[in-house]
Amino acid sequence: MPGSIKKQLDWPEKIMHYLGRSFLCPCCGRKHTLKIKKIVHSEDALNEISAFIIRFCGKGKKILLLADENTYRVAGARLEKTLPLFFPLSTLILKPEGEKYLTAREEYLPAILKRAEGHSLLVTVGSGTITDLGKYAGHLLKIPVLSVPTAASMNAYTSGVVALIRNNLKVAFPVRPVLAVFIDSCIVRNTPLPLIQAGFADSLARSSAQADWQMDCLFSRQPYCGLAEILVKKVEEKYLRCGKALVNRDPSTLDLVMQSLTLGGLSMLVVGNSAPASGAEHLVSHFWDMYSHLRNKEVFAYHGLQVGLGIILTSCIYHRLAGLSTREVSVRLKSFSPANEEKLKEVFSLFPSAQESIRQQWEQKQKVLSVCRSALHEFWPEIKNRICHTVHPPEEIKSALSAAGCPVVPEQIGIPYQLGIQAVRLSRYLRSRVTVLDVAAELGLLEELQQQGFWNRK
Repeated sequence: MPGSIKKQLDWPEKIMHYLGRSFLCPCCGRKHTLKIKKIVHSEDALNEISAFIIRFCGKGKKILLLADENTYRVAGARLEKTLPLFFPLSTLILKPEGEKYLTAREEYLPAILKRAEGHSLLVTVGSGTITDLGKYAGHLLKIPVLSVPTAASMNAYTSGVVALIRNNLKVAFPVRPVLAVFIDSCIVRNTPLPLIQAGFADSLARSSAQADWQMDCLFSRQPYCGLAEILVKKVEEKYLRCGKALVNRDPSTLDLVMQSLTLGGLSMLVVGNSAPASGAEHLVSHFWDMYSHLRNKEVFAYHGLQVGLGIILTSCIYHRLAGLSTREVSVRLKSFSPANEEKLKEVFSLFPSAQESIRQQWEQKQKVLSVCRSALHEFWPEIKNRICHTVHPPEEIKSALSAAGCPVVPEQIGIPYQLGIQAVRLSRYLRSRVTVLDVAAELGLLEELQQQGFWNRK
């Protein structure tokens, strides 16, 4: 049976003892399994890789090292000198094709798969793009993957999910997690500042993403596990108001952000999907990325920085929902119906090549969305009194992001006002999971709130 809250509080530290093992969850009482066998976060982390491979994979394993030009210089070249002392090693340095910066496009996979033939192990050296491409390739080839992060920029290092661009639509795929993660704290602390800011912003998605997940579980009758929140919340509280220290590259603050991102990935691994760390705030970022990709333009900013804007948006919506009574919800449901087909046509006009994928996602959402509409008033007391109040207030999020030098309005990263509004209205059609954007749309709140302005609210 689930244990008491007091017994749950030490789980951010305790979870590391269950790497490579199964355990009974103190929150939901179910068995969880962590297939990652080791996470090393130290100034000497890279020197432990060879011994780990020998112990868990065996001697003489043929290894493919995957990096891009930047991450090769940061860490790949160093590994290229040490790993061949024990293993046959080849290196693949990915370069952008038809774009200024490398992105996680599925088109890069054939080259990786071809080069990885005959190899027993894949070592990814990089951040989001290299990690996701490598994890997916390893999953398809059924060979283990080791991750060497080069930036505290996102939480996919320890997750069992990858986000790839397929047919210009950013899609999440479940994959086998990496076998181990080796975080060199010196490398992470010297990451370019925009990547650090992106990781900080992305990590703040926890409260709104988990609120979305709890609501989706209510409507879909899927189990919810509170361990995902416990793993990250305690660490997040230590750096939430340390934006200035982050900008000044305070080592302890940077280590805390990296720890939070690592735990965030584990929270996804524990529950088997991305819901604990990715909700409506990520959809907004995906929308802007898709807009850029389909027009052969560079993305507006790093993923996490765009997610930060999405967090401000979703926290504003949750703040508004917390003020609605059950009676107001019932009245709104009876008097308003979202023009879904009209908006779908608008989405298709923006993303014509992704029309089939978007339609599939929307059709998958319909069953849960119908439950949402019919049972929302029934669930409202729990949503209003419990779920809404777990989300950070918009003023707190905006203050935290501002202190860290992150954008707090779309125009700061070149997103036109109209495109910002389109993301608010239309991004909910990109994913099958129900989020706060769907609830707000069903209640006719999106139109009202966009008139007030999300990002410019005082």
